[in-house]
Amino acid sequence: MTSNTDYIRRKKIYYQSNHRGTKEADIIIGGFVKKYLNTMTTTELDQLEKLLSMSDPDLMQWLNGQEVPEKIFKTTLWNKIVRFKNKD
Repeated sequence: MTSNTDYIRRKKIYYQSNHRGTKEADIIIGGFVKKYLNTMTTTELDQLEKLLSMSDPDLMQWLNGQEVPEKIFKTTLWNKIVRFKNKD
């Protein structure tokens, strides 16, 4: 992937993570992305894009422990997001 393509991809992810539709998701997902986006690997970006395709209610139920995420989303990136949410 070229650096320009990578830049555009990260910019799109940044926007999507900060304009989720609910303030709570913007704060948690957006805050995580603001802090870690520049250091994410290609694999983590792939995982994050999959997460961003999910609805806010699903993500927030998973993050709040009300539901268990689908197996495909239980990744090291997911664990980092949960730790970020629980620290802040």
